[in-house]
Amino acid sequence: MKLDLTQELPEAWTPENTPARIHKILDAIKRSQAQLAKIIGVHPVTLNRWVKGRSLPDARAQVSLSQLERRFVK
Repeated sequence: MKLDLTQELPEAWTPENTPARIHKILDAIKRSQAQLAKIIGVHPVTLNRWVKGRSLPDARAQVSLSQLERRFVK
């Protein structure tokens, strides 16, 4: 099995970039924080903590957010 090392790795979710990335997703999908939280299966308070930079999404949420970002954020 050969690995394709030419594909770019997804950008890491960091305390510095997470709030802005989530805002871009929200703008692109035209949804509220509560609606986005429901879409990705987290509590709205959890998503709000990410937006305020108080915590980071777990691995499962990062995958969901990255998928939304790739699909909708230009």
